[in-house]
Amino acid sequence: MNKPVPTFTWRCQNGESLRGFGVKFAGKALGRRTTILFNSHNEVVLKEQYIDPDHRFLEWELLNKIHGTGVFPGVVRLKEQDIGLVKRDTKNISVEHEGKIRCKSRICMKEKGIPLLKVKKLLIVLKVLYDLLEVIRKLHECRGILHRDISAGNILVRREDDNPNEHIQYDDDSKNYAQDLGDMCFIDCMLKGLDDMSEDSEPDTSGAFP
Repeated sequence: MNKPVPTFTWRCQNGESLRGFGVKFAGKALGRRTTILFNSHNEVVLKEQYIDPDHRFLEWELLNKIHGTGVFPGVVRLKEQDIGLVKRDTKNISVEHEGKIRCKSRICMKEKGIPLLKVKKLLIVLKVLYDLLEVIRKLHECRGILHRDISAGNILVRREDDNPNEHIQYDDDSKNYAQDLGDMCFIDCMLKGLDDMSEDSEPDTSGAFP
């Protein structure tokens, strides 16, 4: 007999309780202790870690900077509630590991996806890698941010009709895109431009997003 999968209730700092969170990923018990939880009812993703609070770059601060002037396509967005260091009463929840104090942090994200290595269709993998390079390029050019932690585990592909092997699902909030992204162009728009052009013309892909 299969045991039921345990779920958790998230009590927000504003007093709201969200139920039905399941663990999607749990890292090592020591160190960062990264844990990812997902609620299928409201599409909310929680990421909890024990981090060095004095680190020069904090994840939520970087994400706020990236999306500060509008949606930056290809980069996960934060929800408004429960972002930052987690407190019990008025003190940070913390542990000591290898002589270093780490504090518990939590970010709440709007988007979800499947890991790149779960995608089985080679064409989609190649498209995702092209778009990844485009996002990295524009992050450095427009926000002065260089991503130094690229790995298969933090490259996520959004689903379309629960079939990630047929289409790449892009951000559906295009009306709120940042206006300073210049010539940023994802692969599907690039290919569409090539399909639409005549033999003597060139595709217009400036500032083109899906």
